[in-house]
Amino acid sequence: MNYFVTCATGFIVRHLVPFLLERGGTVHALVRRESREKLNELSKRWGASAGRVVAVTGDLSRPGLGVSEAMRTRLEG
Repeated sequence: MNYFVTCATGFIVRHLVPFLLERGGTVHALVRRESREKLNELSKRWGASAGRVVAVTGDLSRPGLGVSEAMRTRLEG
């Protein structure tokens, strides 16, 4: 199973993602460009293997979450 979470570096989701990783699959995490490194650090702390936590650059306040068309296509389904 795959998951898409917003505010992945925020307090609540930061504690939810480890449980999602235990369930298997990949967690796609919406983050601002400046928070990508923070997500990488959290992924290491969670013990996520390469590719299990995928940063999706965007912004909650923008239409379509500010996610590029190419990434939206990749995430479909």
